[in-house]
Amino acid sequence: MKKHYVVSCFFVILAFTSCKKDSDSEYLPSFEGITIRDNGYDLPIENDPDDWRLDVEFSQIERNLFDTIDFNNIASVEEAVVEEVTGSIPAIIKCPKPVFYPNPVNHYGYISHNAGDIVNIVVVNKSFQRLFEFRGDSFRVMRIDFSDFPEGFYRLYYVFQNLEYEITGMGYGDVSVGMFDLFYGDM
Repeated sequence: MKKHYVVSCFFVILAFTSCKKDSDSEYLPSFEGITIRDNGYDLPIENDPDDWRLDVEFSQIERNLFDTIDFNNIASVEEAVVEEVTGSIPAIIKCPKPVFYPNPVNHYGYISHNAGDIVNIVVVNKSFQRLFEFRGDSFRVMRIDFSDFPEGFYRLYYVFQNLEYEITGMGYGDVSVGMFDLFYGDM
């Protein structure tokens, strides 16, 4: 009887621990697709509609990447502002969404934005290990060195804030390091 009880307890514990491992891994976001871009001026060659937005809702595991941010303190976010200009000058479109280029990246990648006074950036791999972090004053363009990253897919998370620490935009973009043949073929 005692042997049967010990064996039963073992299987119950085994079942609970194996379920926990499965549930943890299913909450890791998957990295699918990239926005292919040669530079920061031209339109993307291929666009992933989930990448480089300002209105993304983060899961708890994604929020945990930014331990100093109050995610309940949100300012209003505008995706784009169009200003009409009279005369021969066409309408000016101001789009504060971040732009990352080149993607895929081999050495340096650049992120530009116009969405906040305080910038928070974290780059993770598919296992959600932090590989790069930045928190500081706003910039127009920031260079990130990917030369030590192994070939593969990564995700760059960003949260922009104003001077009152209200979130003015947050999102992510998937980045491919290397793997040019996968996206460009035999050019």
